[in-house]
Parts: sequence; structure tokens; C-alpha cells
Amino acid sequence: KRQHHIDVIKEIGKLNKEILDKISLVVQLSYGLSSEEYRQEILDELKPVFASGYGLTKVMTNEELDHLKNEYYKVAQYVIENLEKEDISFLKKMTNGDDYFGRYIIKAICDANIDSRCDAGIARFSLGSDKNVYICSASVENERLCLGNIESFVNNMDKTFSSAAQCRNCSYLHICGGECKVILDNNNGKVDKYMCLFKQHLFKLSLKLCGAIYLFSSSLYDELVYIVEKILNRAFGDERLYTLFDSLKGIYSFTELKEIKDTKPLMFEELYKQYIFDVK
Repeated sequence: KRQHHIDVIKEIGKLNKEILDKISLVVQLSYGLSSEEYRQEILDELKPVFASGYGLTKVMTNEELDHLKNEYYKVAQYVIENLEKEDISFLKKMTNGDDYFGRYIIKAICDANIDSRCDAGIARFSLGSDKNVYICSASVENERLCLGNIESFVNNMDKTFSSAAQCRNCSYLHICGGECKVILDNNNGKVDKYMCLFKQHLFKLSLKLCGAIYLFSSSLYDELVYIVEKILNRAFGDERLYTLFDSLKGIYSFTELKEIKDTKPLMFEELYKQYIFDVK
């Protein structure tokens, strides 16, 4: 397993920068591969791939929290400096994906309220090699977060998992959605204090950034709102995209067709006219 992890990370290092700019990477270590020495080994392999890395530790420290706050402040400053050029292309990239800061910017713009941190155990499940179904990939092999075997788990889909008392009384609860169920289980029901402070900081920074954009140019802010609305509408399903995909019958993969719609809208419209209107 250990060598397999290292081999995969080395292959990631061979990807070109254009591809790396479009992906995010989560290194998930199983219980048997969680030593500090191994974490550092993973980090050393990642360093050639990413512009910076700040170490992987089991628990964030005050020093790391301050470092992260400072780095994200620099990101916000970079965005503000580019407003002079009326350029929000960097913000488009941040909000159009799984960027952590980008997600909080979206929440700040939309005044979002969420009931759960993620859809683990609600709309997302993971099947382990033991034929058991778990609430997410990070919970695989954890019996406490298991919903049962593949044949019977549907009877346990309404199973609830306790939330942290600290989260229930937090004014940020409906912004971050509470602590991760896996982290709560690993920490005996305790919230990761530093990550909690970090998420609060990101949301406050997002509010300040959106306010700065609006004060600089209401038209730029309106453009950002339009971008975010398009992203959210896409997240809830794009009926035209799905309709065309079904009609093309394998000519393009769903990912390819989605990229055409995002980057070549005229080509998408031509395909839609050709395959949808002709069918009708």
C-alpha cells in the first residue's frame, strides 16, 4: 500500500501544468499509513508538483493557522490589485471548482445557508472492498460510520450521526455546515479548533473581499454574481446539457460535452440545433 501511494504521487508529478491548474488533490492516508514519517515522504513527492507546501501534520498549530491566514490574505490582495485592470478572471477560476476560498466567496455572495457540511451519508456513499457501504470514502473500514452491507444498507440510510455540541451553538453553523463526521469520530466528538477558526476567517475574508469589489465597481460585482449564479445553476443540473448528451449517443463523453458548453458556447448551440431540433 505504501509503495502504491508513492507510485501514484510520482505519476501525478508527470502531469503538465495546464492540467494541474484544473484539479485539486486530496491525499487520503488509511489507518495503517498515517505515520509522520510517511506524511513527510508524501509531502516531499508533492513539492515538485505544487508551487508551495506547508507540511502535513495531524493537528494544525497556531503557527500553521497564522501562515494560512496570511497566505489567503495575499490571495485576496491579489484579486483587489487586479480590479484596477477590471480583471476578475482569477475569481472565475476560484469559484468555478472546488477551491476552498472560492466556496466561501460563493456563500458570501449568495447569503447561503446549509444544513450539512457535505452530503456524506445523505446523497453520497462509498463501497468498501469488504462489501460494506460507508458514508464517504474517508470513512471506509470505520465500523462506526458503516451503514451495513451492500444488500441491506438501504434500510439504514436514515441513520443519523451525532454533531458536536460546539457546532450546534455556533453562529457560523449554517455557513460551514458543522464538523466533518469522520473527524468527529476520530476526535471523540471534538471539533478541530484550528480548522474551525480557519473557516471563520475565510468567511469573514470573503465578505470583506466581496465588499471591496462592490465598492470599487458595482458592474464588476454584478458580473461576479452572474458567474456564481451560472455555477450554482449548473450544480443543480443543466437540462439542455443532459438532453443533448442523451441525444448524441456516445459521440462525446459527458465531460467533453460539458467542456464544450463552458468554453465553446457557439459550438454547443450548433450541436443542440442539429441533434435536438432535427429529432423533433
